[in-house]
Amino acid sequence: MSGVVQTIQIEPAPGPDRFWQAVRDVADARGVFEVKDVSDTLNGSRSTFADYFRRLVLAGYVKSAGMSASRAVQYQVVRPERFAPRLDKNGKPARAALVQDHMWRAMKMVKRWSARDLCRHASRDEVVIAYHSAQTYVKLLRDAGYLHVWREAAPSIEAIYSLKPDMETGPRAPTVLSGRMVFDLNRGCIMTKTVVAREVRS
Repeated sequence: MSGVVQTIQIEPAPGPDRFWQAVRDVADARGVFEVKDVSDTLNGSRSTFADYFRRLVLAGYVKSAGMSASRAVQYQVVRPERFAPRLDKNGKPARAALVQDHMWRAMKMVKRWSARDLCRHASRDEVVIAYHSAQTYVKLLRDAGYLHVWREAAPSIEAIYSLKPDMETGPRAPTVLSGRMVFDLNRGCIMTKTVVAREVRS
């Protein structure tokens, strides 16, 4: 079985995807809601969810909708995005998520590329991809079975890769968990053999 990458259908530790889905579910059912209405559905993780919810408010995905009869603040979702926003502590798009999204899109657009090529194609005015970041992400995706190797690296020569057609799993970039594991947000599975994981936060 050497060289065969296994996919493990598990849910990582609670993070943006689970939190955002809980917010959307409660909002769809009630229209306006209290933070407690959502956190009660999460079976723990209340402090972590409270921090993520604060980021959603700062970013304008959720806004205050007045007070309840019990004087608790009520909220409503005003930007019902399909995918969970990845936000830093100031409510701005998390840089790690932006960098991965840009590289993932570039991998799908360019037929064959090196890590340095990826930096050039994925960088934009608002996001400049560092060479080390590209190298690290490429290595992790290679180990997770996403990439075809057209040329191995050699002294003064970069490796050349392409994204395997059957690994273009969807619009969302694979995210990196602690322990350097890759979680495929489109398939909902970890693309490694290790199962204990927690999403890296900004």
